Formats: sequence, structure tokens, C-alpha cells
Amino acid sequence: MLSLSEFLLRWNERPICWGFIRPWVPQPAARYSWMRVLTVTAAGSGLAALVSWGGFWLALSGGASAEASELLASMLGWMPGAATEFGALAGLSWSLLSRHCWNHRAERLNSAPETSAPAPWPRLRFWTGALPAVAYAALVFGATPLLLFHAIENARGALVWRQTRADLKARGECLELACIIPPPVRDEENFFATPFWSHFHYTRTTDASGRNSNNRWADTNWGTLQRELSLPNLPTPKNRLGVPPEKTPEGRTDLAAWATAFRTSTSNALHRPARGAFGSGVQWVAYPIPETPGNPATDVLQALTKLDPILAEFQAASDRPHNRYPYHYEDGFSTVLMPLSAMKSSTRSVALRSAARLTQGQTAGAASDVVLAFRLGHSLREDPYHISQLVRYACDAIALHALWEGLIDHRWSDEQLARFQDVLSRRDYAPGSIRAIECERNIAGYELERILADRFFRLQQLEALGGNNSPSEVEELLTAISILMPDGWFRQNQAQLMLGYQNLIDSARTAMKPIPDGGQHSHDPAQLPGPPTLTVAGQGVAACPARHHPGAPGSRRLRPRATPPRPRALSRIAARPGPGDAESPTRRLDERPTLPLPAHGGRPLRTLERGA
Repeated sequence: MLSLSEFLLRWNERPICWGFIRPWVPQPAARYSWMRVLTVTAAGSGLAALVSWGGFWLALSGGASAEASELLASMLGWMPGAATEFGALAGLSWSLLSRHCWNHRAERLNSAPETSAPAPWPRLRFWTGALPAVAYAALVFGATPLLLFHAIENARGALVWRQTRADLKARGECLELACIIPPPVRDEENFFATPFWSHFHYTRTTDASGRNSNNRWADTNWGTLQRELSLPNLPTPKNRLGVPPEKTPEGRTDLAAWATAFRTSTSNALHRPARGAFGSGVQWVAYPIPETPGNPATDVLQALTKLDPILAEFQAASDRPHNRYPYHYEDGFSTVLMPLSAMKSSTRSVALRSAARLTQGQTAGAASDVVLAFRLGHSLREDPYHISQLVRYACDAIALHALWEGLIDHRWSDEQLARFQDVLSRRDYAPGSIRAIECERNIAGYELERILADRFFRLQQLEALGGNNSPSEVEELLTAISILMPDGWFRQNQAQLMLGYQNLIDSARTAMKPIPDGGQHSHDPAQLPGPPTLTVAGQGVAACPARHHPGAPGSRRLRPRATPPRPRALSRIAARPGPGDAESPTRRLDERPTLPLPAHGGRPLRTLERGA
């Protein structure tokens, strides 16, 4: 039976092992020097580099487009370097084992000069020679270099990750999942601890292995409840491309279109859910609207009475100071974020009711609806998820449009304007935006830790999370191959990912500082500009929110000016005729005042103005 030592000695005695250059073949009694070890290692590295870089270059220059080549380079650019390192380790393992066996035989030959000429090797059969040789070659050129490769890459990755984590923690950053979870609050202080939101709570059950989990809903009718909150979709007329279907060309809420949509919601195919989407056979709930069209505002208000109990519950809980939804943060990227769709739908319903009440002259109720719409968006302020902050911005944009509709018609009183300004002055989007990036960073690190703990299952779970519920054989093979990747690669990616997120966080913190008129960042509150104002009936109140919440930790108040600042966004409304004046209320789009969208540093953002 051929042994590993015999296999190495036989191959090292052949000229093919030394490039058919016989003077390079060592003599049986000569020592296998360290120079030969370095030469074989360099040869293995050079051969692997030649093959891998040559194949990579051929793949990039195979007639693909520049975009495809760039994508291929970004995806597979690591392979030539890894192949070069693996080739060097294969040459090193071969040369080290060969040196040990060769020098051991040389010592025996030198200690017994009478046997200076070793006997010729006997011929071996397939089972005793060729088959073991294949196994030894796989061991020397495959298993041993792979183990060395994993050990080196794991040590390198662990060192990089340890250093990166220490540097970030030294800067005061917290990378743990617990750092982004809001603290628990008492139910009587929690906006989400109400009967309506309890329908969207769920518990998780896992099997004995702790892998597969199922969600058990507190209320199995949560889908029907959420669907009742959703307003029907309005088809966009072909002659109004680019204009939202729920708005008139002048930008006002199209109450007539909404009344028609409510009236036809039970038969419109656009509004009927697919069978099995939220439960088999469940149909859309009809709105209480008369079959005969009447006044659009009256019809819309009657249709929205279906939501009065839910909206009244929101109104009753609006004074609660905290907003803690019981998410299952341990699910990582698989966390079910249920209240977001219901929150946006509720905000749209409240804003629509405000527009209908304004048309009916119910100014007090419309103002209360505007404040409630802002409160619904504000309820997502403490939610660390990025999508939650985006829904928060969308809810505030809806509420701002409801506020604008009253401003354009001069419907708000000075007391109502002061109330709106108090609501707007509490808006501060910078902390939520930064916390959302921190949340993404910490969850990404948490998911990588879970992948390292159970790689194959977690990679399959991520594939399914991306919508790939039926991966192909190639994708399954790639997932299986990923098991062979060293843990150090995941650690290096984790370190680079944390640094990338940290760059985003640092840029966001810098960009969201208040900027005075000089254009330079300042930490002096006395140098910050004052906010613009809303001017109605000759009385001015600030139009844009301050940079920080007054009284909040670390807040900076804006210095009040001796004289009221010049209005920037909505002051022109007071000088324009209202609906009852001689001028027609229909205006060109480029003549409409811009919406008072909140901005940082007291500077209003402006909507895109288009010509008629």
C-alpha cells in the first residue's frame, strides 16, 4: 500500500515536478532546503494567479457591456486574490511535507553510506498505488491548504472586526440590537396601547429546534380591520397624467371623485382584494353613502362616519406622550411592521375629512382633524425602523396639504394658526433619520451574527425574505458553496458594513446641524436664524419648525428677533383674494403658494412648481 511519504518522495524525484529541469531535482542524500520551499510556494502562487487572473480577464472582456463588466468585477473581484492565496498555501503545504519526508530519508542515507543508492521503487497496482495517490494529492493540494486558508482568513477577519468594533465603541457608538429598541412605557402613556392597535399584535411560536417560527395573531380579523381603514383607489384620467387622481388640477382635494369612489367601492375591481389575500371570501366593506349623488362634501363626510369609532379612539389617545409599538425586534430584518399601512391610511382619512369639513364651513372640526393628522405621523417618531420614518414623512406631508387647503382659502383663525405652529415647532426629523440609519446598522450586524451561528439556514431565510421562495438549483448550489467560506470573510464584511453605515451617520449628523445665514455650521444658538412666519389678517406666527424640540435634552432654542422676520413661504396668501373675492379661486400652478414643508435650520422646503 502506497504511503503518503512514498507518494511525496516518488513525485519529488520526477523531473516533471521541477519543470523537466534535471539539475533542479534534489539528490536523494541532499537536503531539501528552505529555498526550495519558497520557490515551490511562489510557483504555486504564480500559477494560481496566472489562471485566476487570466480567467477573470477573459470573463470581463468576453463582449459584455461596460455595465455588465463593472457588475461582474464588483461581484467576483475577490476571487483572483483568494485563488492566489490558496495557490500559495497549496505550494507551501506540498513543499513543507516534501521537505520533511525528503530530509528524513536523507538523514537515513547519510547515516548509512553503504546504502547511498536507494533501491528502485516497486511497481504498484491501481488499488495500492494510483487510488491512494489521488487521495494524497487531494489531501496535500486541497484539504490542507483549505484548512490553512480558513485559519488565516478567520484570524485576519477576527482582527479586523475586533479593531473596528473597538474604534466605534471608543467613539461612543453602540452596535448592539438592544441599543435601538425603545424602552418600555406604561400603557396609560402609550399611544399604541389602545384597543385598535391590539388587533395587530402577535406572538411567535418556535419548534423544538428553535429555527422555524410561526406568527400567531391576537385577532385573526386584523386584515379586515386594516382593509376598512384603507380608502378606495381612484383611477387617474388619461387627460390628467402627472396629476394625482385625488387632487384637482389646482391641487385641491377632489371631493367629487372621492364621493364617486366611495359609492362604487364594493363593485370596483381595483378595490376588491384577491381571494385568500386577507382570508378566503372576505369582501370590501361598503361605505354608508347614499346611492343618489348629492353634495360631494356631505357624501364624503357620511362615508367617513364608518371610521368615526376608530378616529375617536385615536383622538382620545392623542395626548399620550409615548409611542411604543411591541415589535419583535429579535426577528431582525424579518420583523413584521404591521401598523404602518394602517397609520398612513388613517392619516389620509383624517385629511380627507378635514377637506370636506372645510368645504362645509366646519372650521373647528377641520382644524382638529389637521392636528390629529400630524399626531398620527408623530406617533412614528420613536420607531427606529427606516421605513417607519419614511411613513412618518408621508403622513406629515398629507397633514401639511390639509393645512394648506385651509390657508389658501383663509379659513384658519389666529388661534388655530398658533395651534398649528405649536405642532410644527415640535417637529424634528434629524434624530429620527439618524436613529433609522443606526437601526439599519445594528440589525445588519445582528443578522450577520445569526448567519455565523447557523449559516445555511439563515442564508436560505434571507433568500426567502427577498422574495425568492423557490430558488433555482444554481442558487441552492451557491448557498451550499457559501458554507465553505471562512468566517473571517463575514467578519471583514461586517466591519466594512459598520464603517459604511458610520460614514452615513456622520454625514447625516453633520448635514442636519443648524446652518446660520453665513453657510457655516455653528453650535452657538445666538447665531441661528429665526423662522419664517404665517401671516393672516395682519398677524404673523412662525411658519416652520424650530431645529430642536424645546426643552428636549441637548436642544437649542432659536434666538427670537426684535422684529418679526419677513415671511418666506405663505405670507403671500394674505394679499391674495379668497374664494369669495372678485378673482376666481382657480389659479395657475405656478401662482400657488408653496407648501410649508418642514426643514432643518428653520428654512422651508418648497414644492416643485410647474407651469399650467
